[in-house]
Amino acid sequence: MIVAYAAFSSPPDAAGATRESTAALSTLPNAAPIPIYGAAVDSADPGAVFSFAWSVLSPLSGQTASITDPASASTALDNIAAIWGDVRLFLIATNTGTGQTSESDPRLAPDSAFITLQITSADKSLTRPATGSRNWQSSLNAALQALEDLDPGGNVTGASVTGAGELILTLEGGATINAGSVVGPAGADGADGVNGADGADGAPGALCFSASVNSVYDGSALIDGINVAKQELVAGPWYTDRAIRIDIISAALKALTASASPIVLELLEGTMAQYLTNANTGLPATGHTLSLSATSPGDPAAAKLAPAYIVPQDRWFAIRVNSTDTPGFLLTVSLFGTVV
Repeated sequence: MIVAYAAFSSPPDAAGATRESTAALSTLPNAAPIPIYGAAVDSADPGAVFSFAWSVLSPLSGQTASITDPASASTALDNIAAIWGDVRLFLIATNTGTGQTSESDPRLAPDSAFITLQITSADKSLTRPATGSRNWQSSLNAALQALEDLDPGGNVTGASVTGAGELILTLEGGATINAGSVVGPAGADGADGVNGADGADGAPGALCFSASVNSVYDGSALIDGINVAKQELVAGPWYTDRAIRIDIISAALKALTASASPIVLELLEGTMAQYLTNANTGLPATGHTLSLSATSPGDPAAAKLAPAYIVPQDRWFAIRVNSTDTPGFLLTVSLFGTVV
């Protein structure tokens, strides 16, 4: 395992190495560069040679700082802005022989990989922790104590928090005091939670299939519409990609010519291959039939069948007329069902 060591003192991996340093706000921004030192140890490779990568972590609003040579073990912190608050640095070490690195996630890395420059406030010498800082309690305690020790010369009549997260106290007479930052920057979003359980299935939807046809004869010769003598399909074929239940077959007929025999409608169901063998007779009959009779021209006829027939998934179904007579008629056929 590789452990990186960062410090303001050398050697950085020595016991008691300085990992926090303080600078007064009044010394900035023209302070001299501050030396910083880095080292690493690989427990699996005692003689390892390392390369280094320094970075400034999540500076406070308005805070700027740079590292003279981020790839050098010994370098300097420079160009520090005159903004009070902590500047937090992070060091990653890489074994140049194996390519393995020290912990690169600041949330998981040990304290030895960080150093902090604490730039104190001008009035109360307070410190303001950088984002992700671990040892922030002492800064909070100092800020609260400074607030407790205030002698405003009057009672506090109001308080508000600015967009920058600073607490502004309003005193009797209208005077205000900036009590410092009370709201830190927002942290990173957490991981998405697990998906919830699927909701319950909705109720089956109602289905309707409908078709209208005619058969018109001049004497015994067909002049328009279907030929009943050839057992033609009058409704469908329809394909279903899921199982459905045919609850009702309804038909209405009006005779155009005299007919000696009823019109018989058959429910068919089968595969595409069966249908392709013959468009009219390829699909097998299910045994569910509906009969309508209208023996005189102009007579109406209607009938309804409730077969409760299940059409399986990936099947074709249709209605065929089966009659040896040669009537003329106008016919409407409807099927009502539900998904199962």
